[in-house]
Amino acid sequence: MEEQKMRVPFAGIVVGDTLYWVCIIGALIALIGPVVSLLAPANNVADPFKIFSLVWEGKSAEEIWAAVTAAGQYPGPLFWMHDLSKGDAITQLGVWLACSCSLPAALFGGIVYLFGLGGARRSLTYFIICMFVACMILYAMLI
Repeated sequence: MEEQKMRVPFAGIVVGDTLYWVCIIGALIALIGPVVSLLAPANNVADPFKIFSLVWEGKSAEEIWAAVTAAGQYPGPLFWMHDLSKGDAITQLGVWLACSCSLPAALFGGIVYLFGLGGARRSLTYFIICMFVACMILYAMLI
């Protein structure tokens, strides 16, 4: 008896490949950041050599940020967008990209369902769901 292979829907391939490659690229970028941080410790928002010792000493978050940043305070959640040449900013970019890879996947999946590309069934319902999910991801990325 021959085994029947299931055909993967085109939308699933588009979404899966997008998730895979964007996540891999984000992970590679996130690997570069610590190397830059350790090779050039002065080229960071926060001093990487002080952070762990302060954490093990039991310092509060405010005390740690005051000790490790030039400004003496928490630089904000999207600090890395202001200067991508810094090692910790490169790491944050990689983590952000790898974690947000579902945004382009949801957008591309929605387009596939809207136009019925690759033999996919046209579905306005699936398109709306994909766009709603994309909006939630975008909102979460920006707050």
